[in-house]
Amino acid sequence: MHNFHVCVLGGSCGNRMFIIADHLSELFAQKGYDCRVTAISVWECFTFPPTADLLLQLLPAYKDEDVECPTINIRPFLQDINDPATLQAIYSVIEERTACAALPAVPANR
Repeated sequence: MHNFHVCVLGGSCGNRMFIIADHLSELFAQKGYDCRVTAISVWECFTFPPTADLLLQLLPAYKDEDVECPTINIRPFLQDINDPATLQAIYSVIEERTACAALPAVPANR
């Protein structure tokens, strides 16, 4: 799988966007995804949408038509950083856009 750029976009949520970005980096590594995860605050830089392969928004800063990549609302991570539906939506986009699934678990005895 090629390097896939995921950008976590936040604002007044403070450090939570950095915590989420770090957590996602760990989850992606566990699943075997080759992803680079960054975090950007719209309060610091709102002039144009960030360049990424997937934009994860903690607040609705950009509409789908404003960006050239898929966007996912990740507000549920504010309450549950492991929200299953949100994680599955993210995993689905990564797998679809990279045409590669996560590394399957290998059975102990074959």
